[in-house]
Amino acid sequence: MSMISRETGITHAGYLDNIDIRSPDQFRKRGCFLMSGGTENTVGKRIRQKRKELGLSQEELAERMNVAAALISNYENDKVDIKTSVMRELAGILGTSVAYLMDGAPEIDSDIMNLIRIYITLGKPNVRKVALEQMRILNGI
Repeated sequence: MSMISRETGITHAGYLDNIDIRSPDQFRKRGCFLMSGGTENTVGKRIRQKRKELGLSQEELAERMNVAAALISNYENDKVDIKTSVMRELAGILGTSVAYLMDGAPEIDSDIMNLIRIYITLGKPNVRKVALEQMRILNGI
């Protein structure tokens, strides 16, 4: 099980795939995400929201994942732990990130992902520094 530091959220292998989602009510244990049962916006609520945005029923999502519809219901009602691999599969099918499903983190569009990929490939610290400075200039900072 790999983790990404919260400071960068990026690895060379998977970019934003392995965001560390530990928080007071959600933490990682043996490759599973343990979910909150509170009234705040939960993992299950975010899964349901994304599923509905795509116009999918629980049965259709279950079919795409090759699982029972009852399991999707359990995910959406925060009744079961979700393994890391399942969270990645859900995020892929629902067109979002694991970070969004777990923490409600802002979704990252393709332009931002491309900038991150380019920045990572720059390699040399001095080149990265120049690139950041140019971005600041373009942004008027």
